[in-house]
Amino acid sequence: MSRNVLTRPDKVPALILWFFDSRGGFSPGKTSQPVDDWVDESVARWLERETRIMNDAWGPAEGRQALAFVHIPPHAIQAVQATLDPDTNPGLDADTLGGGSTQATVDSNDLGNDEVWWSALTKNVKNLRAIVSGHDHGNEWCAREPKADVIFCFDKHSGYGGYGDRSWGFGVRNFLFNSPKPEAPLETWIRLESGVTRAKVVLDSNFDV
Repeated sequence: MSRNVLTRPDKVPALILWFFDSRGGFSPGKTSQPVDDWVDESVARWLERETRIMNDAWGPAEGRQALAFVHIPPHAIQAVQATLDPDTNPGLDADTLGGGSTQATVDSNDLGNDEVWWSALTKNVKNLRAIVSGHDHGNEWCAREPKADVIFCFDKHSGYGGYGDRSWGFGVRNFLFNSPKPEAPLETWIRLESGVTRAKVVLDSNFDV
């Protein structure tokens, strides 16, 4: 699913939101049959087709921005956690990634079952400002995944359901676009239900390089 949320006077979108289903859990009434917990590889073909259609309709993708959302973090992000710097990547880091905390591994080469989708996303969606996930409620940070050169952010935990620790607080990640230009800095931060903000960073070409 994609959605245009910013539109320029020429009716060409300035921002596209992408939402991907990482699945997981169990089939209804069949608790012994877990559902695959990664974005199916067929989504890669759909994504490639959709970006071609967008380019034909709106012109080169370099002129518009994108944000992508997927609940379970991509497997590639697991290695990023070990490189975090509290100054560059502020925010709570209370959940260790791995196993069910990222989209499932497929073999001993440490690739993920989400590799086909991940590759299609990072290659075909231009000016991808960030990939955003939930799932790991104890994490709040943003960091750059160096191989694909994309920024990943956790978006906190806004509700009271599911697992968690009250000391982590409840809140949501905010994004502030100050300009429709893809190269413009993008501000993002966590806002807690109390109104307190934390983990604020500016996402641009210099972030976490």
